[in-house]
Amino acid sequence: MNKILIYLLLPVMALFFTSDDCNAQRSTKIKRPEGFKAQLIAGMNFSQLDGDDLIGYSMLGLRAGAQINYALHTKGGIAIGLFYDEKGSSSSFSLLPRGIQQNTKLRYLSIPVDFYLDSGYRPDLEKHRLRFQFGASISRLFSTDSEHQDFGDLINLFNPFDIAPNIGLTYSISKKSGFNLRFESSITNVLEEDLTLEINNLRSYLFSLQYVYSL
Repeated sequence: MNKILIYLLLPVMALFFTSDDCNAQRSTKIKRPEGFKAQLIAGMNFSQLDGDDLIGYSMLGLRAGAQINYALHTKGGIAIGLFYDEKGSSSSFSLLPRGIQQNTKLRYLSIPVDFYLDSGYRPDLEKHRLRFQFGASISRLFSTDSEHQDFGDLINLFNPFDIAPNIGLTYSISKKSGFNLRFESSITNVLEEDLTLEINNLRSYLFSLQYVYSL
């Protein structure tokens, strides 16, 4: 239920701010975006594995890469990217006794494909203030470290691929710079043979806070 509420909350926020921004700029001519635009993106993932008995988005991981945006309309388009993503879980906020450290870090190469909707054009920024994104990414696992008591010695059981829908909201602070908040939840099981370990439906969830630089 919490995951569903998150997916509903960001669109409502985006519609609220977009409506407000559009009203403020109603008399301003909208500038049509031109072709392809590249962006460099770097930030942190706050992730967890739902089903491993650890609590909270307490695994910190790097997220860095680039994406290409293509405008399909004056206020919308499509983006495709290539990212290095670190996901997993940590016992930092678990109910386990102190001194028992349990971490799992999964390193992926991710390709997200997103659609985006922009708010009203801002002449002072020479761009749109807000951008709402939604889409999905496919990720290839290439490295795993785990100290978890249930599967720390069975890293070969991790699924080499992960498919995850995501939603996000970008706030531009200048023509070149902005910040993005993103939520992602996998629909594939993190483990290929989880029934062997009696762990069902182990899923990856994360929030990302990212800096976005437009070239």
